[in-house]
Amino acid sequence: MKKRLIQVFIILLLLVVVGVGFAFFFLGSIVKRGVETVGPQVTKVPVTLDTATLSLFSGSGELKGLDVANPQGYKTPSAIKVGTASIVLVPRSIFSEKVVARSITLVGPEITLEGDLTGNNLSQLLANVRSSSSVETKTPGPKDAGGSKNIQVDDFVMTGAKLHLTTALLGGKETSLAIPDVRLTGLGLGPRGITAAELTEIVLKEILEKATQVAAQQLGARVSDRVKEEAARGAEKLGGQIGDLLKKK
Repeated sequence: MKKRLIQVFIILLLLVVVGVGFAFFFLGSIVKRGVETVGPQVTKVPVTLDTATLSLFSGSGELKGLDVANPQGYKTPSAIKVGTASIVLVPRSIFSEKVVARSITLVGPEITLEGDLTGNNLSQLLANVRSSSSVETKTPGPKDAGGSKNIQVDDFVMTGAKLHLTTALLGGKETSLAIPDVRLTGLGLGPRGITAAELTEIVLKEILEKATQVAAQQLGARVSDRVKEEAARGAEKLGGQIGDLLKKK
């Protein structure tokens, strides 16, 4: 009898483990499909995700290999690449009309700014997102692939970001710069929440502002250095001309 109970316990334990593993994989595949379906609708560019995992019990998950392509007309392949992003959801909200994220953290994203400060790939991407913000965005959720889901994000953090700056003002050469961390809180706190397009617009606007500030500082320093170089050359040339005149006298 005791042996029989042990066997039953082991079978139940295995079923629980398999069930947890299936739920983990199943929810992750839904997140991946949602990102790759809604992302292009919102940004109007290809968006891909390598893998996604999400625990139904703790609400914690991880996204790996997120890639947001550049709008047409730009040479660099990606606008934003995120190696790892972690997310913590309120588990019960996954099945409600508004998904509540306690935190979303992007670690070490690679951001490319191609063009100049008035017209570039990131500003075009933001324009694309803004044109989508007024349209109700369909976000696939765990119930079905077409469930309408709004979002609340209590804490959004982007840390360790690197900016790849490519502009004619630098002779077309790429320069890599650090971007200050971004932190946004209380997004979509109302009962309605915000759509995926609205959330993307808020985050992308903040990233664009940080990126252009860093780029402006870098370009300003380069312009200042060029002015100094030209002034030095001009002074040297003028000095030579004055010397020649003095010799003639």
